[in-house]
Amino acid sequence: MEIWRGGVSTRRIKKEDGYAYVTKGGAHDNDKRPGIYFSFPPPSKGGGTTQARLWVPVDDFKDIAEEMVGAAPEAARIAFLEVLLNQADPKRKRRDQLAARALRQAAKKQSSA
Repeated sequence: MEIWRGGVSTRRIKKEDGYAYVTKGGAHDNDKRPGIYFSFPPPSKGGGTTQARLWVPVDDFKDIAEEMVGAAPEAARIAFLEVLLNQADPKRKRRDQLAARALRQAAKKQSSA
């Protein structure tokens, strides 16, 4: 994932150095509601870092999935398939990874044809 930032002190949005990650959990450490959050520590204007989190409750999962499919239908389908296959039987994870790789390669060939 990439971090892009803009604001009053910048003329345009720019890519930040650093990292971002997504994990399951609530909006804050003591929040027990189901959901996921994207976390990234952008540098603070006064020095140090700021902890920033974007929380996505389960009610918004469908909207996120629809946007993913709208942005890149084949990549989204493959990602959803990989997750569902791995959840169905964790012992099949390696085989599923190989099958997903084959699907990605087939989709790439199809899109370039």
